[in-house]
Amino acid sequence: MAAGAAGADGSDDGLLERKQTSAALATLLALWDDLFEDPQLTDPQAVTALREGLVATVRQDPGTPWTHGALTASWAQLWPRLCKGRTARWQETLLANIEEWAHACEREAHHRISGYIPSTADYLPLRKSTGGFEIGLACSEIVQDREMPPAVRSHRMVRRLEDLGFFVIFAENDLTGVDQDEADQVPYNLVRAIRHETGCSRAVAIERVERQVAEKREQFNAVFTYVPVLFSTLRGLSGQGDQYAAIYDTLKLFLDVRQNESERYQPKTTAAGPDLERLRREVSRPAVPAWSIR
Repeated sequence: MAAGAAGADGSDDGLLERKQTSAALATLLALWDDLFEDPQLTDPQAVTALREGLVATVRQDPGTPWTHGALTASWAQLWPRLCKGRTARWQETLLANIEEWAHACEREAHHRISGYIPSTADYLPLRKSTGGFEIGLACSEIVQDREMPPAVRSHRMVRRLEDLGFFVIFAENDLTGVDQDEADQVPYNLVRAIRHETGCSRAVAIERVERQVAEKREQFNAVFTYVPVLFSTLRGLSGQGDQYAAIYDTLKLFLDVRQNESERYQPKTTAAGPDLERLRREVSRPAVPAWSIR
C-alpha cells in the first residue's frame, strides 16, 4: 500500500508534485470530454474512431506511441507521473476506468446525435458512467498518496456517501448548464430527462431538480459526519483511517464550492479555445478501408 513520504518536520515533501499530477489528469480528462461533447461532432463513425483512438492512447507504450500529436504526447508524459508510487493494481484500475469512461462518452455522443433522451430511471447510471467519478476519486487518491482498498469502497456507508455526492455534483451541474445543454442537445441532463418523461414545464422540472439536490446534499452532509468514525473502525487501513478518510474530504470540499458556483459552463471569453477538430483528427483511429476487410 502506498503511503506518503513525510519529511523530518512531518511535512509531506511530495504533496505539491502530487497535486500537480492530479490536476494534470483532471485537465486532460476535461479536454477529452470536450472532444466528445463538441456539437460539431455529428458523424457516428467519427465518434467511434475517437473512442478507439483515446483507448489506444492510454493503453500505448509511452516509449513507442501509436500516433503523434498533442494529446498522445501529453499522455505519454503524464503516465509515468501517475505511476509514481502507485501499485500495479491501482494503475490497471485507472486505465480500465478511463477505457470504460471513453465507451460511456461514445454512447452519450451517439445518443446526442440520434436525439435520444433517457428516462429519469436510466439517467443516473448513464450520467454516472460519463461523469468520470472513479477517475476523480483516483485524483484524490494521488493527492493523499493512498489507495483505497476495494473492501472499503464496497462498504455500504461508503457507497452511499459516493452515490449521494455524485448525484449532488452532477444534478447541480445539470441545473447550471441546462441552457447550454438544451442548445447543444446534450442528452444526459436531469432537467431535460424530467421534461421529456413527464411533459412538465421547464420551470417545474428545474424546481424538482433543485429540491432533489437540496435533499441529497443534506443526506450527504449527514453521512459525511460519520466518515472519520467509520474509517477508524474499518479493517485493512493499518491504523491510518484519518488519512484514508481525507480522500473523501476532497469530495466534501468540491460539493461545498459548487453549492454557489459551477465550473461546467463559464462565460464566453475572447480567448481562443483548443482546436477540437484538429485534436480529434490527431487522436482518432483511422477507419479500416472496406477492401482490407476479409
